[in-house]
Amino acid sequence: MDLYCCVTNEELIDDAVTVDLLVDGGTADVVANIFCVQTWDMLYRTYGNDAFEHLFIDGGIYGSFTSLDEKKQVMRVMRALCKTSIVLYGHHMLLRGDVARVELVDDPLRRKIPCTRIPVELYTMKNIKDIFDKKQIDTVSYQRIRWYIDFYQKF
Repeated sequence: MDLYCCVTNEELIDDAVTVDLLVDGGTADVVANIFCVQTWDMLYRTYGNDAFEHLFIDGGIYGSFTSLDEKKQVMRVMRALCKTSIVLYGHHMLLRGDVARVELVDDPLRRKIPCTRIPVELYTMKNIKDIFDKKQIDTVSYQRIRWYIDFYQKF
């Protein structure tokens, strides 16, 4: 079974558990904000360790993390829930940072949108911080804004 975040039941192609705020309507198995630690704690209590083969987070996201500590806590629970890989909408900073085994894949919802697949064991704050620190040195100032937002506020 997979977990799809920011996806409604109406968007699903394959069977999965869905989590969404339903800002644009539809239905979801869990109506909640994926940027909240409480949401992930509830998912862990409900489904348990290694409950999902893959975890997918779509780009239709309303919100951001309020602190790095909150992001670290959410990432810890995400890794506990997921066995294999985390798939994120777009070109994740680990992909842009050329981390081995992080790859560009087709959208699980079969739209023509690129997604990044990250092996669960590589989805860590240490790996993200290493790329962030390197890119802060290697990029011009306007590009640093994107790295900053990705590091502090996004999955």
